[in-house]
Amino acid sequence: SSQGAALDDFGFVQTEAEAEAGMVKTLEAIVCPDFVDHRLDAIGYGFTIPFLTQKAYPELVADALKFAGVLWAHKMNRRRIGQILTLSDAVTFEGYGPSVTDSLEVLSLIALNERRKWNLGRNAIIEVKLPDIALEVFRSDMSRRSGLALDDVATEQKINAHFAARGLAVEYLSDWSEISYGSAVVLPGSFPAVMYPSGTFVEAVEEVVNLSAIYDAASITVNEYTGVFFEQGQMVVKAGYGATKLTIPVNTAGESGALTLTGSGDAIEGAGSF
Repeated sequence: SSQGAALDDFGFVQTEAEAEAGMVKTLEAIVCPDFVDHRLDAIGYGFTIPFLTQKAYPELVADALKFAGVLWAHKMNRRRIGQILTLSDAVTFEGYGPSVTDSLEVLSLIALNERRKWNLGRNAIIEVKLPDIALEVFRSDMSRRSGLALDDVATEQKINAHFAARGLAVEYLSDWSEISYGSAVVLPGSFPAVMYPSGTFVEAVEEVVNLSAIYDAASITVNEYTGVFFEQGQMVVKAGYGATKLTIPVNTAGESGALTLTGSGDAIEGAGSF
């Protein structure tokens, strides 16, 4: 880190009197870090198909094999998100008001801290990952703002422009914090977020085996065959920097700050006084 105490503890400062007194300068020691062994997990899927099923319901077999790839893509997407969240540090945020401004505020503050912590440039891009529902929350909040014309549509481009202006590359993800409701359609009370500098995470994937239509001796004796068998090794590791995860409260009332100013002379009063 290049902040606060880390700067105070680095290097040495010696006065002339201390030098004459024989004060020993403190040097930094670079030691070998503990070795961390990362291993890939074996993941995959397969189908065994009875001969009778193949003969009587070929369209069922074809659909199952076709949609298996779709299910696998969603499963892997959710798995990667979970791995990233596990490797991220949690912070708390209670929220003050509308979801759009709250999100911009807290994510911008975290981004500022991360840029300083890792000595990145002021304009370094910080990646922000949000669930799909967050975009609908932002749209609802912006659409309810007073004075907004009906033809002033809260598009994804307009919303993302607010993040981009703050050096935040926002991406909305499926398979994460998805809403589920019964007879009443309501927004969730909050949604998660995770953010990190580009290059923080690396995914390792190793193909193991990919087979289809396998008629082996053991299977055909019980009147079935292996329709598909797929396996690969996979893991996500943190290559550098750090990641922050948090939960943002939902408020879609379209609220805006009160048009008031409290102050005296050149002093600015409030929680963020200077």
